[in-house]
Order: sequence, then C-alpha cells, then structure tokens
Amino acid sequence: MTEKRITINAKCRVKLDKLMPLFSSLGYNKVEYKKDKIIIEKFTQDLQGENTLDYGILLKTNSLEFYYSQTEGSGKRKRMVELFQTFMDVLTIIGKNYLVEPTEIAKNANSVLKEVAPNLDKDLLEVNAQLEESKEKHDDLKKRYEDLVRSSEENARILLECERRRDELRLRVEELGKLSDESLIQEVYQWIKIHGGSIDTTEFCKAYGIPPKRAEEGLEILIKTGFIRRRSD
Repeated sequence: MTEKRITINAKCRVKLDKLMPLFSSLGYNKVEYKKDKIIIEKFTQDLQGENTLDYGILLKTNSLEFYYSQTEGSGKRKRMVELFQTFMDVLTIIGKNYLVEPTEIAKNANSVLKEVAPNLDKDLLEVNAQLEESKEKHDDLKKRYEDLVRSSEENARILLECERRRDELRLRVEELGKLSDESLIQEVYQWIKIHGGSIDTTEFCKAYGIPPKRAEEGLEILIKTGFIRRRSD
C-alpha cells in the first residue's frame, strides 16, 4: 500500500483556526489544529478491526494537500477518481476562505485523467469478461435449479401415488379384516375345495389381504366343526 498526494498552491484569506468549525461536524476521525496547519483525517477499519488511513487533508496558509492510501490493481483508478471528487468537495467547503488559481485545479485534474484514460478500455474489457463469466454461471445455476425442480416434482408425484396406493391397501385390509367368522370360513372352505383339499395360508392371506392369524382362525373353526380334517403326514 502506498500513499498518494495532491498538492495545490492556495492562499488562505483568514486565520487557519477559523476554519476548524467547517470540518468538526462532518464525521472526520481527526480534526486537529497546529500553529501552521489544520490536519483532517478519515479512517476505515480493516478485517482485523484496526484503523487505517482512508484519506487526509492538510490546510496550510499557502497550500492545500490531499493525501490518501492506495493499493495496487485495477481498483486504484476507481479510487483515484472517487477521492479526487472528495478533494473537489473539500475545495467547495472551504469556498471563499482560500484563493485558488483555476490552473492549479486543472493541472491536477489533467494528471488524474491522463492516468485513468488509457486504462478505461482495459477496465471495460475486464468488466465485460466478468459479466460474461457471471452470465455463464447464472445460466448453469438456473439449469441446475430447473433440473432440481423437475426432479422434485417427479418425486412428489411418485410419493403421492405411493401414498394413494398405501391408503387403498390399508382400506382393503381394514375391510377384509372385518369379515365375519361365517364369511371367513366360507372363503377358506371354498379355497380348500378349489385347490384339491389343501391350503397355502401365505397365498390365501396374500389373495384376500388378511393377516395370517385370521386365516388360522378360519381353519380352526372348520376343523372344530368337522368340515375339514388335518391331513396326517
């Protein structure tokens, strides 16, 4: 990080201490008067919470100095333009209290423009490249989102279908579970008769959707009443 300075010749028309009220209420971190200058500084906090200089102003009887911290990289040109605008705002604040030659301001403005102008096309290309990359990422994320939505909709449809079938089976089981003993033994007897005198309770329960215990109850009733007999091995 380096420090940049803009200095212009300017003659103060009043005593310097008279200018203190102009800056004391503007939110600066430091407004200090010394016998030959006023020091005005603005700070920012870094990631560690430490105060670092953003910019400063020295008001002297025969000059004005504006200094600021500058990092390297493409962002320095943007910062240069922004802070030159801040410097111009300072000149507006002090107004008639300083006599400033227009050529002094123009000289520094031209210096800023000369440094910034050659890089405008380069910055524009970088911005366009970043914009294109962001667009590609956006399109990719949009496609993934749409795929997820379609997948979620399909999963929701399958889940609803499974729930519907489950409810149907539950109702069927409940209805079959309500078979009277008379209906049950009739079904068991008919099954045995159709299947050559034998019964596979697993198949029977599967066919009628009833629990195995219920089928066994029907068999026991038929045996006790003498309609069927257990087959000896």
